[in-house]
Amino acid sequence: MIAETLYIYADDDRSSRLTIDAALFAREKVTISPVSLADEEKIVAVQLSAQMDDGEAETLAIASRRGLIALSDDAAARRAAPNIGVVLEDILDLLHAWGMQAQPAEAAAAAKALRLRANYAPPRRHSLRQWYLDLLS
Repeated sequence: MIAETLYIYADDDRSSRLTIDAALFAREKVTISPVSLADEEKIVAVQLSAQMDDGEAETLAIASRRGLIALSDDAAARRAAPNIGVVLEDILDLLHAWGMQAQPAEAAAAAKALRLRANYAPPRRHSLRQWYLDLLS
């Protein structure tokens, strides 16, 4: 995530950017622990890396071998995950799960912030696309 997501907009009018780096994680009290791949996970990651970036390949390899749910918005990872038995969720899945428990106005505000501050647009074929678009309107 750190290498790919470099910044978000700090406010809704996009007048300034907030850099996503170790200092931000420290301020927000987010802990990131490094994960080492086992030999069999490395083999799977190398095989998958022909189809996607190394980070997504390693994520899917770990999830497949450890029985975990993976989180990625990468299209190639979405296509490959079912083929290796990985359940893959993305930011829209997380927003939906949270949004179903939140007040409608809160969910709409979160969707708008995701759109404006992260420049997010849902994939055309995502099953939750219309739900997200409805929140924006």
